[in-house]
Amino acid sequence: CEESFGSYSLSGINLTDYNLQVSNDPAANVQWFEDDQLNIPVANPAGVTVFNQSSYYALATNASSCENTGRLNFLVDPLPEANDLSIELCEDVLGTGEVVNYDLTALNNQVTPDASVTVSWYEDVDLLIPVLNPLKISLRSGESYFAKIENGCVNSSVIDFTVHDRPFFDLGMDTTIFYTESKILSPSIDIRFLPGNYLWQDGTTASTYTVTEEGKYFLEYTDMNGCVGMDSILVYVDRYRIFVPNAFTPDGNGVNDTFGPSITGDIAGEDIEMYIYNRWGELIYTFTDLGQGWDGT
Repeated sequence: CEESFGSYSLSGINLTDYNLQVSNDPAANVQWFEDDQLNIPVANPAGVTVFNQSSYYALATNASSCENTGRLNFLVDPLPEANDLSIELCEDVLGTGEVVNYDLTALNNQVTPDASVTVSWYEDVDLLIPVLNPLKISLRSGESYFAKIENGCVNSSVIDFTVHDRPFFDLGMDTTIFYTESKILSPSIDIRFLPGNYLWQDGTTASTYTVTEEGKYFLEYTDMNGCVGMDSILVYVDRYRIFVPNAFTPDGNGVNDTFGPSITGDIAGEDIEMYIYNRWGELIYTFTDLGQGWDGT
């Protein structure tokens, strides 16, 4: 197999290791040449670099000074293509810094485009510790895994993983506003998640949202790493507000002489009934006219 991908060569070959293949006589003297005319001797037969379909020529001489020649052909097979990868992921659950159930085999066609090879996965660069279940592993940022690619020859890839935090923010507690009011939703995004893209429930993309109607509002924020954070808030709208005092002064001076609720807002179409009980639970007054009130009698 070639020494490095695409070189079609292999260095450090000792031609003398093949002496007995070109001559069956262990006592024969074997000389190596680069050409079939035996004019160019190999300078260092113990350490040559061979290329695919390259040949070397041997001259064997026995004890009787008889000579014969042989040819040694080399076929250097190519290594399978192996690509190193840097993979960036987003944590599965906010705050865990972890990706679970990740399938390493989904990267097979990225580490090598050759579908005919065999890809196996390892935890170490020496390819000694196989991944027990490459279909389902847990990952944290800074971890690396190694792919062994084989087609008769063996090559390898390193895959470095970065696991990014998901952006987080808070739209606030569920709340209630008056029908004449509005509420501005303005999430505070940590600077390490900026810049990013905002996507509100109605498809708008501004960094803030003004609420005037009752409903559920949610924001999906995607940071520069492609990680997504989400939050939602329920906003209720009061059409009217009721204030009931805890005292009144029925002294006939025209100020706070009657007891009754104070209602602001839109009460069109609403029926109003109020019942007043004494301390013993006895009903002492009923009215439906807000302008009437109870004078204490």
